[in-house]
Amino acid sequence: MVLNDILKKKGRLVRTITPDKTVKEAVDLLVEHNIGGLLVVEGGRPVGIITERDVLRLVSRGKERLETMLVGEAMTVDLIIGMPDQEVEETMAVMTEAHIRHLPVIEGDEIAGMISIGDLVKSMLHEQKAEITYLRDYITGRRGL
Repeated sequence: MVLNDILKKKGRLVRTITPDKTVKEAVDLLVEHNIGGLLVVEGGRPVGIITERDVLRLVSRGKERLETMLVGEAMTVDLIIGMPDQEVEETMAVMTEAHIRHLPVIEGDEIAGMISIGDLVKSMLHEQKAEITYLRDYITGRRGL
């Protein structure tokens, strides 16, 4: 299974924010949409990501900064991205190694979607369940002969 298969099921909508918005505005969007990360875009191009983890780091330094600090100052700029034809297992390894939970998927110059570690786990569990069902049916059918 590849990332494009997951995006077909979950949808390609990616919540975004611009670097000139405040971190408080980013938090409001995260809460409103019940998501863990926003892709930061400028001129339609990804320039970073701001996640719950980024916000927690700021909170530990002082809550009052959320109202005034800009997303551009708080975001993670070293984006790790996925490609639509990337295998789920490879993506899981990349995300685990990098300690990230949200991965923008880019196709050419376009944002194709956003994959979370939860999406990958759900996909792998679904695939394993299908395989187990197939094997049980096979074994059961063979015993009946």
